[in-house]
Amino acid sequence: MFLSGAHSVFQFYMAYVIGRAISNPILIGIVPRTIAVNFFRQKRNIVVAISSTIRPVTGAINIMLFSFIASSSGWRTAFQYLGILSLLLVIPLLWLLRRRPEDIGLLPDGLRAPIQTNIGDAATNETNPETNTYQPEFSWTVREAFRTKAIWCILFTACIGTIASASVGFSLKPYLLEVSISQTQSAAILSLGTVLALANVAWGLLADRITPRRCLMVALVIASAMDIFLVYVDTLPTAYAFAIVWGISSGSIGSLEHMMLAQYYGRNSYGSILGSFGPLQTLALGLGPGLGALIRDLTGSYNMLFIGMAFLYISAIALIFLAREPTLPNRASELTTS
Repeated sequence: MFLSGAHSVFQFYMAYVIGRAISNPILIGIVPRTIAVNFFRQKRNIVVAISSTIRPVTGAINIMLFSFIASSSGWRTAFQYLGILSLLLVIPLLWLLRRRPEDIGLLPDGLRAPIQTNIGDAATNETNPETNTYQPEFSWTVREAFRTKAIWCILFTACIGTIASASVGFSLKPYLLEVSISQTQSAAILSLGTVLALANVAWGLLADRITPRRCLMVALVIASAMDIFLVYVDTLPTAYAFAIVWGISSGSIGSLEHMMLAQYYGRNSYGSILGSFGPLQTLALGLGPGLGALIRDLTGSYNMLFIGMAFLYISAIALIFLAREPTLPNRASELTTS
């Protein structure tokens, strides 16, 4: 709403940065993914995949609505629309959302929590039959997690993936214009690549079968190959072919990283661990487009940019290969014994 009344660049940037800093982690980043990890265990990968799909798909829809309102009534009215829509969508969440299933008497995946009763001085658990097979999940602390090699490999992969996808994504449209693809078609190709984040759902199902780590390595290999393929894109059919395969592969990388974190480190500190990735990923997101523009200006073409990003993906493959599931800390065996 403040943006709709901005009358200077300073006011615009101030409102935009504050709004982005609040909404990005809370509405579309850390909070929804943490809730997904807290409420689901056996179905966790598919739920994390769905939560990662919603942002690009609904964002593409919202862009069309915003553009329609801005073209007919002006950008100030469009920002007012966004403000009102945000209130209508977010306020009900104050009553609906819960942090953990235990807050409403459940366990992950909808299982019913044991009922504790007191008999004399002793406490016993009356466990519903459907919870008999439930085994509590061990959760690492943030300090314990960051003492493992795996989390640093995943962190650097997240930064590399963000830089590569951001630089290629922001450079795609001007590159397609250079190879004589029309502006309308270039925009459609970019939108197609974004919307194909819907493939995250398929990646979530596949992760249940072959693990998120192996899926991530496959996605990184495909994304690397598509960056090299982009050098040879000079017709409309090859551009659409790139958008389809690139969208399916690169759009899943972040989601698969989040699945790995949940699988390796459990749910109790998941939000804190994911939040610690935020500053570096934000820096990488800002670095990507600038790096792409710099390489384009220095070399006179986008070819070196795309080849360079392909090699970044290859380095990420090596990191994920090294990111094997860490051995549980000594505290885990002590808890089991007790």
